[in-house]
Amino acid sequence: MHNLASKAVVVLSAALCGCGTMVNIHDSTGYLPPQPFGGIAHDLDAIATGDLLGAVDLPGSLVGDIVTLPGVLVENAHSKRATDPLPGESQAGDARPAATRRSDE
Repeated sequence: MHNLASKAVVVLSAALCGCGTMVNIHDSTGYLPPQPFGGIAHDLDAIATGDLLGAVDLPGSLVGDIVTLPGVLVENAHSKRATDPLPGESQAGDARPAATRRSDE
């Protein structure tokens, strides 16, 4: 019986590992990209609220966050480019082109 309980704990732990990373990747919207190391942040938030499964998940999320980091950084860069105004574009609320505005405005 003890052997069965040990196997169940190992299987359950393996199934839960990296859940913070999956939440970070899949819960991001088109407006908010996933955050670098957001899986670890999710697990630490869970631990802070008293959910000790976050502590079990922490090593898996670390590995998952490292593996997904390049894609997360690229997605964040694309998201930033999509929200930044192009050079020469006017600021919100000012219909005049940037070239016709005075620099002291």
